[in-house]
Amino acid sequence: MGLPLSEIPQNILTLWQIQKYSHLFFANGRSALHHLLKFLSPKTLWLPAYSCAAIVEAAQNTGALLRFFPITEQLLPDSRYLKKNIKPKDAVLAIDYFGRNPNTEFTDFAKEYSDIDWIEDRAQALSPGTAAWADFVIYSPRKLLGVPDGGILVSRKSELPRSKPPFNLDADFIKPSLLRYEDREETHNNIWHGANTAYEKSLAVIDFTMSRISHDILAATDPKPLITARQDNYRLLMQKLQNLALLTGDDNNFAPLGFPIRVKNRKKVAAFLHAKGIFAAHHWPELPCAPDAFVFEHELAANILTLPCDHRYGKSDMEKIASLTQEAVA
Repeated sequence: MGLPLSEIPQNILTLWQIQKYSHLFFANGRSALHHLLKFLSPKTLWLPAYSCAAIVEAAQNTGALLRFFPITEQLLPDSRYLKKNIKPKDAVLAIDYFGRNPNTEFTDFAKEYSDIDWIEDRAQALSPGTAAWADFVIYSPRKLLGVPDGGILVSRKSELPRSKPPFNLDADFIKPSLLRYEDREETHNNIWHGANTAYEKSLAVIDFTMSRISHDILAATDPKPLITARQDNYRLLMQKLQNLALLTGDDNNFAPLGFPIRVKNRKKVAAFLHAKGIFAAHHWPELPCAPDAFVFEHELAANILTLPCDHRYGKSDMEKIASLTQEAVA
C-alpha cells in the first residue's frame, strides 16, 4: 500500500521545469555533478573559491583539473578573472548563493562563451526569481525541503546519457527527516539534528537514484506558499538587520535559503543563538581553495552565519530572531 501523496499540477518539479529538459535523478547533488563531469570530460573545471568541499569530492576521479575563481563581496562570480583564464571546452560552475542567482551582467557574459560548459548549482535555490541560465543545472532538494534525499541533474544543452541507478534498499537515510517531521514543537532538536549531521557526514558519490518518497513529496508540494513565506521572512529580517546583512539591494524576487549575516565574533554569536533555540548555519567552515590565494573568501567563511527564515517560520519568529541577533552582536 503506497503513501497517500497525490501529484498536483503546479509543484516543485514543474517549478524547476524538470520534465521540459533531459534530466536524471540521483541520491544527492554531488552524485549528480560527478555524473555530469564524467559525461562532459572537461579538461579544466572552474569552481568558485567560496564553495563547499562536497563539490571537490564530486569532481574526483573525473579527470578534470580543478581551478578556482574569486567572487565579489556580493557573492557574484568574478567575470573579469574568468575572461582572462577560461579556455574553450572548459567547464565553469557558478552557485546560486542562498537562493539568489548571478546578476544579468554575469549571465550575459556567460552567453558570449558558447564553447564553455556552464553549470548552475541550485542546491540552495528553491526559486531564484529568474529562469535557469546555464547549460546544465543541479538541484539538491534535501537542502531546501523536507525530503530525505535527492540530487537532480538537468541538461538544457544536450541529451544526457540514460542510466538506471538502483534505489537504496537501506532506508536509514530517511530517519533524520522523519525524526524532524515528528518533532512539531522542535523540542528534540538535539536528536534529529545529530542524526542529520551523522547522515551528512556519510554522504558520498554513490550510484543510487533519488528515492520515490522524495520524488512524490516534490510532486505533491505547491511551491507558492513556500516562496511567499520565505520572501516575507527575509524582508522582515532585512528591515531589522540591514547593518549585518551580507547581501544588499532591495531585490526580493528570489526565495532565500536563509538570511546570511557577516559578524566578526561568529562563534560567540552562534553559541548565543543556539542557547536560545536558534540554529544558525555556517556556510562553509572549511573551503577547498588555498587561503593565501583567496583571502576574501576565507575571511567570509570565518565570519558568516545564516539565520533561518524558511517557510516553517512566521513574523513572530523573525521578530524574535532579529531581536536576539541584535543582542548577540551588541
